[in-house]
Amino acid sequence: MKNRILIVAFGVVGTAGSAMAQIPDLLNTLDAGSRSMGAGGAFGVTSADTFSILNNPAGIGFISDKTFSFSMRNLPRTSTQMFGSLANPTLSSTGVSGKNQFTHIGYAVPMKSGGTFGFSYQTGGYIDDFRSGTNITIGAFNNATYQEELRAKTDFYTFAIGRANSEGNKSFGWGLTVANLNLSDRQNGFVPGNPPTQLISSDNAASTFGVGLVAGFQNIPSGKNTTFGGSIRTPIKLSSNTFSSSLYDVIPGQVSFGLASRKDNIRGKDDFMVTGVQGSYFFGGSGSGIFDRSSQLVFGVGAEYNVVRDGFTIPFRVGYSRIASGGAQLSDRNTFTFGLGYHPTSMPFSLDLNYGFPRGGGRDFAVMLSYKFTK
Repeated sequence: MKNRILIVAFGVVGTAGSAMAQIPDLLNTLDAGSRSMGAGGAFGVTSADTFSILNNPAGIGFISDKTFSFSMRNLPRTSTQMFGSLANPTLSSTGVSGKNQFTHIGYAVPMKSGGTFGFSYQTGGYIDDFRSGTNITIGAFNNATYQEELRAKTDFYTFAIGRANSEGNKSFGWGLTVANLNLSDRQNGFVPGNPPTQLISSDNAASTFGVGLVAGFQNIPSGKNTTFGGSIRTPIKLSSNTFSSSLYDVIPGQVSFGLASRKDNIRGKDDFMVTGVQGSYFFGGSGSGIFDRSSQLVFGVGAEYNVVRDGFTIPFRVGYSRIASGGAQLSDRNTFTFGLGYHPTSMPFSLDLNYGFPRGGGRDFAVMLSYKFTK
C-alpha cells in the first residue's frame, strides 16, 4: 500500500469519494451467473445445483450424481462524471458491461454415509467505478482535474453438506464459508499546467478475509409441486487491516426465503413452467464512508417455461430483480432479466445463458455449464 499526498486542502482526501449516491449497490448482491439470474434471482434458495453450496446448502441434498459446474459472467462497471467540488460533488453515473471472469466453480458429490458434500468458489459482491471531472474545486483551487478508480470484490470459498430425508421431500444443509475481500482506491487530482500542480496522488489497496457459517432448508409439501426454501449466512468479521478496516470491516449476514411452483402438462404436452419469488435481507454489516453497510432488501420474481421435446429440453426465463441500496451513499439497482438453456436428455451436460438489462445502463451476461458424472 502506498499513499502520497502532495497538498491537502480542507481535508480533501478524507472526504474524496464520499458522495457516491449514483453507484448501484452490488457490494453484497452480485449473482455469479446461476440459472436463477435469468429469472430475476427468484430461484436462488429453491434450486438444487452447485450454486446451492453457498446460496442454500439444503439444495445439494437433492443432488444424486457427482456434479461439476462453472459460470463466467461480466463484472459490471460504472463510469461517473463529477461536477462541482470534491468535498460535495454532483455525480452522474452510467453502467457499462465490464470484463468477463469466472465467477463460480462448484463440485458436489453424494457421500456413502448419506447426504451430499459440496465445495464452491463464488463471487458474491462487486463494485468497479471510475469517476472523473474537470474544473473541480479542490480546496482553494477551482480548475482542478480529478480521477478516481474504486474497486471492491468479494469471493466466497464454501464447504457444505446437504441431507435429504428418505421420502425426498425435505432437506437441510449447513456449511462454512471463507470470504476474501479485495479493495483498491486510486486517486489523482491536479491543476493542468506546464508542469501540472499535483494536489492529490494516492494509491491504496488491501486484501482481507473472514469466516462465516451458512445453513438452510428446503421443503416440498406432500402432494404439491411447490418448493419452499430458506437460508441464513452469518455476518463475517474481516481480519484487521489499516486501509480496509477504515472502509469495510464486517460483511453483512444474509437471510433469504423463496418459493418455486411447477405446473406440468401445459397445452397437453410435456412442457412445464416454474414460477418463483425470493426475498433477501442483509443485516449486521458495518463500515464507514463509501462502504457504509446498513440493512438491505433484495427482491426477485421470475418464470421459466420449459419446452420438452424428444431428446432435449429448452428452458426460457424472464424475471425482474430489485436491489435496494444498502448504504446511504449508494443507489438501487433494478434489472429486467431473461435467459435460455439447452438440456439434452441423453447427455450429462446442460448449458444456460442469462442476460440482464439494468435500468442505469450496461448489460449483464452469464454463461453456465453443468456436467453430471452419471453412473
